[in-house]
Amino acid sequence: MTIPGLITKHKANKLRTQLLRANAIIQQAAMRMKADELNIDEIVNKRDYKTIQSYFKNGGCKLPTSGATAKYKNYSGELDTNHAAASQLLHPYCLFDGMVLWIGIINTSNEGEWEKTNNSLLAIDINGWGNKPDRYGHDIFFWAYNPDTQMLVPIGDNDYFKAGNFYQYCPGNNFWAEQGIGCTHKAINDKSYFMKLPK
Repeated sequence: MTIPGLITKHKANKLRTQLLRANAIIQQAAMRMKADELNIDEIVNKRDYKTIQSYFKNGGCKLPTSGATAKYKNYSGELDTNHAAASQLLHPYCLFDGMVLWIGIINTSNEGEWEKTNNSLLAIDINGWGNKPDRYGHDIFFWAYNPDTQMLVPIGDNDYFKAGNFYQYCPGNNFWAEQGIGCTHKAINDKSYFMKLPK
C-alpha cells in the first residue's frame, strides 16, 4: 500500500474508532437514565439539555457558541448546515475526550411543506469542534429516541426512523443542507464506510 493509502486508512480507522466510542457513550448514558427511571423520551424531545448533560462527563474543551459558529457542512462539503431545516443544533457540550454533544430539532417535510415536530435528536462531533472535515456523515453523527426499545438509536436505521428522507438515506442528495444526517447507522455497521468517504 502506498503512503497516501496508508494515511487514508489510518484516518478512516481513527474516525471509526471515535464513532464507535461516541455510540458507546450515548448508549451508556441512556442506560443510566433508564436505571434512574427517567423518561428519556421526554428529556430528549423537550430538549432538557441540563439533564442530558448531567449524564456525560464534561471535558472542558473550547466550544462554538452556536450551530452557526460551528460552520458545519453537509456530507458533500458543499452546503452550510446552519439553516438545515431538519437539524438546528443547540446547547453544545464538551465530552471528556473532546467530542462535542449537541441537541438538534427534527422537522419533517410533507409535499414540500415543513412541519415542526416535538421530536429531537442528539448529535456528536466525534473529533471535536474545528477539527476537519466538520461534515455531516464524516465526523458529525446523529441519534434519536426509539420508543419501542426506549433507547437512543443511530439515525438511518430504516426499520425504525422514518421521519423523512433526510433521516433515511445515506448520504442523500448533495443539494440538501441535511445531507449525511441519515448515515450514522451505516457508518457504525459498515466497517469500510470511512474508507469510502469523498474528499
